[in-house]
Formats: sequence, C-alpha cells, structure tokens
Amino acid sequence: MNTECTIHISPEIDIQNIYRHLREHVIMYSPPYNLHQILVQYISRSNGRPIRVVISHPSRNIHIVEPSIRHQILQTAISGFVSHRIHRASSRPFQSPFQTLTRRQPPPPTKPVETQHTCSICLEKIMQHDLQLLPCTHSFHRHCCARWFQTSLTCPECRLPMA
Repeated sequence: MNTECTIHISPEIDIQNIYRHLREHVIMYSPPYNLHQILVQYISRSNGRPIRVVISHPSRNIHIVEPSIRHQILQTAISGFVSHRIHRASSRPFQSPFQTLTRRQPPPPTKPVETQHTCSICLEKIMQHDLQLLPCTHSFHRHCCARWFQTSLTCPECRLPMA
C-alpha cells in the first residue's frame, strides 16, 4: 500500500529539504500518512511547480517525482560543482600553468591523510585518498560504495535515488 499526493511548491524550495522532512516523519511515525498536513509548510498557493510524492508503506521508501527536472538538474550541477571545487582545492596544491614542462620529478611519498568522516557501511575511518562523496553529501569508502551500488542504486544513509 502507498500514500500518494500531488502538491505545488515554490520554485526556490529544494527537493532535498522536502525529502529530509519526509524521511524524519516516516522514521518516527507509522503509516498511514497525511501528506498534505506534513508538507503544509512547503505548499505554494500560486506560481508553484508540481511534484508528486509517493511513500511505500511496507518499505517506507519515499519517491518525489517532478514532471520538469530542470530545477533538480540545476541544483545537482551546482552542488556537484561546489563540492568538486572544495574537494579539489583542499586536496591539490596550486600549480601555475606557466611552469616549465621539462622533467617532472615524481611527487614525494605522502603519508595517508585521515579525514573526519566515518564510513557508515563498514564503520571505519575514511582516508582522504579513499573518500567517496555522493550528491547528497554523505561520504563513504570508494570500495564500500561500489559494493553497495551493486545491490541498490540509493544512498546507503538517506536512500536518495542515485540513478
């Protein structure tokens, strides 16, 4: 059995916020759900974009379908760009494009750098060279993610669909 509804939300509202709000509600309460009451703070009276929300009762999976994915693509591109810029800036030293390209010296061996993140799949600390960030900003080991995605195409932590 499923609970479904279609609502109109403001163009500036991020779908991830709605997903997180629903996820918290689904974890805390049992079905059936009154989606209009849960999502009343996101509903737009005018100039809104339609979304369809479906919650599966047995698995408590949440699916948010937006007929026009323009907004979602833009948000994903922006968050990917920002996380790439932050990750790249912290992991590589700046190299001038005007450096001479004579003989390159191999980089000196570096000690593995431990991050502040813990993989929620294997519960071990993540080293910087093995960090895998998903679009939902959850972090895991690369090999743990690869194994997880062989069985499920969702984030292991928040169940956000990755495909």
